[in-house]
Amino acid sequence: MISFVRNQSRKASFFFILLAILLVLNGFAREDQEEGGCKKALKKCIDDAEKMMPNFHLFSNFLGYCMVGYVFCMKYLVN
Repeated sequence: MISFVRNQSRKASFFFILLAILLVLNGFAREDQEEGGCKKALKKCIDDAEKMMPNFHLFSNFLGYCMVGYVFCMKYLVN
């Protein structure tokens, strides 16, 4: 049972990391917007997440939190 949970958590972590990378690339690919508060906040959040790198699960969760905040900012606060 424990190995099943570990396997599923690894898959979920990989999925969120991949999703985070894709969201960041999609957000930075928009060249029509200047560097605003959303990108600055994302960069600061990622800098804070780097401190949690030794604990991979905490790092991946924090990175997911950064991505959700960035998407929220781009969708609701910029417009």
